[in-house]
Amino acid sequence: MSKPPVKSSKRTLPASRDKPCAQAGTFLVPASAALPAALSWGRLEADGPLWQRVPSRDEYGHLLADFRMIFPGLRRHSSERQLRTLRLVGGVLQRYQNWVVFADLNLRMNLLWVSIRARPGLTVEIPAAILEEVPEARLLAPYWRRQR
Repeated sequence: MSKPPVKSSKRTLPASRDKPCAQAGTFLVPASAALPAALSWGRLEADGPLWQRVPSRDEYGHLLADFRMIFPGLRRHSSERQLRTLRLVGGVLQRYQNWVVFADLNLRMNLLWVSIRARPGLTVEIPAAILEEVPEARLLAPYWRRQR
């Protein structure tokens, strides 16, 4: 049984899935020597297990929805192309910053994981917007959490 969300004045990312996310619009990608240390819309951090970093609830205790996209061959592309893709995806996520709570682009797996505030159709709308910017991207599957 999980504890109810605790209001905090400190705005940090959760250390585990049981803790609410206190900051909307945070975008994380694995650190890479070829990519800059900071982007205008987010920050680069060393990657770790997603189960430790992905929030399951927002700051109000509401369950989040997730979707995953794959970018075939992205890790084999030049650092310039990787950065261009990262900026295009970041631009889309920034347009939805009121809905996006967490995003992680894993370059080793060519995988984008995005957690959003639940709203009907949004797990298809955001990937469609990303697909317009990055045509090679593919939606793996939207993922909805069930209340227990």
